[in-house]
Amino acid sequence: MAEESVSQDQHRADLLQLRGELKEEIAGIRQDVAVLSKNVEHLTQRVDEGFARVDKNFDRIDRNFDRIDRNLDRLHITVQRQMWVLVGVVVLGFVGGVIKLVFFPGS
Repeated sequence: MAEESVSQDQHRADLLQLRGELKEEIAGIRQDVAVLSKNVEHLTQRVDEGFARVDKNFDRIDRNFDRIDRNLDRLHITVQRQMWVLVGVVVLGFVGGVIKLVFFPGS
């Protein structure tokens, strides 16, 4: 009987020791989870900042494309005007040549 009670006492002591070790392990895991959680928050913040920078860059690029588009429109209009001026000059030259031939055939 004495051996049996010693075994139970030893068993209880072992269980209490294991319980203490388990509590320490759980506390360590909780600390690790807290550290990981802070790291995830920090990384999330950095990713959000990176996306904000990318958004600003895309906005800048979009404004540049809009400016280029406006410049191309202006260039297109200018080229059309120049073309019509050239057509007008050619027509006037042709009409002038015809007038010279009709009214001044010997000159």
